[in-house]
Amino acid sequence: MNFKLRPYQDSFCKEIAKSLGANHRILACAATGSGKTKTFVAITHMIIKTGKTVLIITESRKIFKQIKEEFKSVFEIDPSVKDCIVYKNGIYLAMAQTLQKRQNILRQFAEYKKELIVINDEAHIGTSTKVLMHLLDSYIIGFTATPRWREAKHLTEIYNGIVMGKQPQWLIENNFLAPYYHYARTTAKLSELKIKNGEFDNESQKKTFERAEVYKGIFDDLQKFSFYKAMVFCSNKEHADNTAAALTGLGYKCCSIHTGNSNADYDLYNFQTSRDINVCVSVGMLTKGYDFPEIDLVILNRATTSLPLYLQMIGRGSRIAPGKTKFTVIDYGGNAGRLGLWNIDREWDKLWCDKIKKSEDELEQIKDCPVCGFICQKSESNCPSCGHIFNNEPPKEKKDQDTKLIELTDRFNKIRGKKISDLDPSELVIYRDFTAKKRFCLRVARSKGDQFVAQYGELCGLNPGFIRHLPHEANITFFDFEIK
Repeated sequence: MNFKLRPYQDSFCKEIAKSLGANHRILACAATGSGKTKTFVAITHMIIKTGKTVLIITESRKIFKQIKEEFKSVFEIDPSVKDCIVYKNGIYLAMAQTLQKRQNILRQFAEYKKELIVINDEAHIGTSTKVLMHLLDSYIIGFTATPRWREAKHLTEIYNGIVMGKQPQWLIENNFLAPYYHYARTTAKLSELKIKNGEFDNESQKKTFERAEVYKGIFDDLQKFSFYKAMVFCSNKEHADNTAAALTGLGYKCCSIHTGNSNADYDLYNFQTSRDINVCVSVGMLTKGYDFPEIDLVILNRATTSLPLYLQMIGRGSRIAPGKTKFTVIDYGGNAGRLGLWNIDREWDKLWCDKIKKSEDELEQIKDCPVCGFICQKSESNCPSCGHIFNNEPPKEKKDQDTKLIELTDRFNKIRGKKISDLDPSELVIYRDFTAKKRFCLRVARSKGDQFVAQYGELCGLNPGFIRHLPHEANITFFDFEIK
């Protein structure tokens, strides 16, 4: 191993080892950009020293190649391998689709039982489920950034527990990810989107996003925002090609990357190496397993109901790079209002096994803030963007051509650069609203005394008597940092 783990990665490895011993099959939740591959490479090297066998499973050819480069000695089970002998204390790398068809190889792995450690990459994707069901007597670690049961019902069939790694806002504040800014263009046409099998269908996405005013909006935004490399995500191949053609017609040099493009590898190489091509339009190929830190602008030219897909698309711009001070997201599909901002702390320890039955064709109801236009959940009593208090006002009518640009992180910008310890009660509420770190913010408030806590609680809408129910704790401390 020719790299050293960061302290938080080392702690994550230790927590995984501890939980694996108790639960045998666990999820390791690691945020996009946190160094997931390096973490399980380190775990693999530790396992090999104990004499056990390691099987790494992926469903992506890109990730297969990436993992292969991390090891000096690894046996690749690719489509060219029809059969082989599985030796003890070896490292095996397999595509899930290939291993599923190699029953003799799979049987040999199954015979190792607890002498085998299986590392399953992108565990929220169900491609490897049939393979893993043969290996339930082994130790299994499933790595994922987005383990939500709603999109991945196989998780509870395989895994018994979860280990939580650091989440995006912590990684930003500790300089491991780039600061995040989020804008949205509102449009009345979103009301025409239709859901089929739990996701917005291609036909309604085509009608909504392939319009002259949408292309003009993208062109205006590319002019407005300074960027080095931009990634534009579309709903399907035709939409991607049409978007790339429209932008090319407006003077931008673009490439369109998807499985229908036979020159995708060459075009992607040019995007990464040539300053002339600075806009890449894609669909699903680059939502996972694609690491190009120079991307500093992500445009969501589509709508989705999938939280994992939403977070993965935005995550393409989150990595740090020389000279990169931030990354910007421009959302055309109302995705933030539907799924929340990218950087908030999500309760994956609950979401991975959430079995509350909801209609797959039903979205959480949403509403627009009449002051700033921010799209938020109907249950919100205050607008997360501008703080407006909702009083059941009727929805604001919009004109068809309304494509107003709104910065959803505008209120958060007011506290960037400040120390968390220097925030007043109203500013601490802003930090709480934009990061969902409720327990941490209450701890900060309590460290400043009862008067601060009372003011903070009132601004949060808490009952004035909540202070009496807080457990006594002397000399409350917290880790101080600069907000980014």
